[in-house]
Order: sequence, then structure tokens, then C-alpha cells
Amino acid sequence: MQPYAAQPPAGYYVAPTDGGAVWTLVMAILGFFLCPVLGLIAFFTGGSAVSRIQASQGRLQGDGIARVGRILGCVNVILWLLGTIGVFLAFTVCGLGLASLSHLPIPSPSP
Repeated sequence: MQPYAAQPPAGYYVAPTDGGAVWTLVMAILGFFLCPVLGLIAFFTGGSAVSRIQASQGRLQGDGIARVGRILGCVNVILWLLGTIGVFLAFTVCGLGLASLSHLPIPSPSP
């Protein structure tokens, strides 16, 4: 009589990654190159993805991906706002500089 062979070890269950978390990261990265509004959208979709992952009680994973997407979306929006303010200030300073030169006479071309 032969002994029974040992059972192969059971496979590990890997929870699927939440699709919203992946989209959050994709939108946050694309927001740097295409449209800054995508960063704002990524911030809000990342919040809903994190909530959905926490409510799944381990059946979904990807909370790190969603958090990174939220952070990148926030950085994207902040950089966009700082850039917009910088351009506005640059035009203002240039306009003030040109206004200070307006009292100088303009030479006329001599024939």
C-alpha cells in the first residue's frame, strides 16, 4: 500500500485592482501634458476610488495607486495655478515698465 501524495499548496487569491484607481493615475499623468482640468478630475475620482476600495473590505486593491493619482492631480492643479499667476504678474510688470517709458519722445525718421 502506497501513501497518498501530498496535496499541492492552494493558490493565493489576489484581489483585482480597482479600475477607478488606475484611471485616476492615468488622468493625473495626462493632466501634466494635455489639460490641467484632468488633474482636478483625478483628485475627485481618486477620492471615490479610495472610498470604494476601503468599503470593499479587501476584495479590491489599488488604494496606493489612487492616492498617488490624487496627489499628482493636486500638484498638477497647484502648478497650473502658480503658472497662471506668474504669467499674469509678468504681463503686469511688463505693462508697468512700458507705461513708465511713455513720457519719452518718439524720434521721427529724418528723410
